[in-house]
Amino acid sequence: MSRRNVGIAICLLVLALAGGYVVWSVWFAPTRVLVVNALPAQESELRLAVDGNSEISLTAVATEDAGGFSDYDAVLLYGRGLYVDSVMRLELDEAA
Repeated sequence: MSRRNVGIAICLLVLALAGGYVVWSVWFAPTRVLVVNALPAQESELRLAVDGNSEISLTAVATEDAGGFSDYDAVLLYGRGLYVDSVMRLELDEAA
């Protein structure tokens, strides 16, 4: 093979790998779920429900640590003592 053919083959391989990564991250990646302000019992029930399921990624945080809602596919907000400030409200509106 000539040097040009090797270069074309390497470029096609890189493009195929990049395309495969995009396809995986869009269609086959685990569902990312954010749980905000859950009681420990609620959090443990959710973790037990998704235990062993590699298609769901669960993250539980306190209200103060909540943010980056657009990084998740679903957000569960528990209302017990939940105070949503204006910054968090704007992030939720943008993610929705």
